[in-house]
Amino acid sequence: MTGRSSPIDPAIVQRAAEWMARLLASDVSEADRLACANWRSAHPDHERAWQHLAAIDGKLREVPAEVAQYVLRSRRPSPMRRRVLGLAGAAAAGALVYGLREDAAAPFSLRVAFADYRTSTGDIREHTLPDGTRVVLDTASAIDVHYGAQARRISLLAGRILVHTAKDRSSRPFYVDTAQGSVQALGTVFSVQRAGPICRVSVHEGAVEIRPANAAGLAVQARAGQHADFSADHVTESTQGPEDTPAWSRGLMVASDMRLADLLGELSRYRRGVLRCDPTVAEMRVTGVFPLRDTDRALHNLTVGLPLRLSSFSPYWVTVTGL
Repeated sequence: MTGRSSPIDPAIVQRAAEWMARLLASDVSEADRLACANWRSAHPDHERAWQHLAAIDGKLREVPAEVAQYVLRSRRPSPMRRRVLGLAGAAAAGALVYGLREDAAAPFSLRVAFADYRTSTGDIREHTLPDGTRVVLDTASAIDVHYGAQARRISLLAGRILVHTAKDRSSRPFYVDTAQGSVQALGTVFSVQRAGPICRVSVHEGAVEIRPANAAGLAVQARAGQHADFSADHVTESTQGPEDTPAWSRGLMVASDMRLADLLGELSRYRRGVLRCDPTVAEMRVTGVFPLRDTDRALHNLTVGLPLRLSSFSPYWVTVTGL
């Protein structure tokens, strides 16, 4: 080695991960591959970031060799920080537990069980509605569809959806309704997620108008590249922009300098049972592209790329700890 190289801008690493996710998509085009190659050659740090995100998963042998399924980067906490985290974890009952859904305490919903469209845990499906609108249902999601003479409406009963709205011959407005209010599409690609007492909206193309259920007269627009959370009473906008097309709709999760605890929390939504993270490794930072349809593979590859191990009482009770 000739010395320690300078750190790579996290934004560049994030962009490299997004390019990898794009090249892994089923609808990747030659234009996508060319654009990625141009991005890599535009600056030495771009190529450094790309090379940093190393291929691990053998499943990718069917795609171009330069594409990586997993890209991992670890920044382990210092020994003192690990000790503090360990003490804090012990004081908090010794573990962080994931796998409990936001509606875990709620009674079973017959509306969800008999919804027009629904997905089970770990399932991601796309449906085309009668007007040509495409809806992707994330894991454990459910919707009812109500198309009438005056409006097109979807009721989001559980989970998260990505909507590609189609133009309507009768110019009927398109809405996604939740318990917290409604989201009207304005020529839009957008996603809506139920998250306990709030809903989260991400706009990928066009714009939406958000109307909280209990705030008469309040209407907030969010445009492409914006997030917004809303309750039944108010709307909170975010400056953090979403990616052009969310990776989860392609069965992938893109993590950029993400806490291991947060990553496992997200993976847990796609698997049955309990996924636990030991507090001593909860702050480990990870960057990567992870398959959501095969969380066992995702967890296994974490142990290949990072100093981690899995402890399983059963397939439905997994703990991630340090070596």
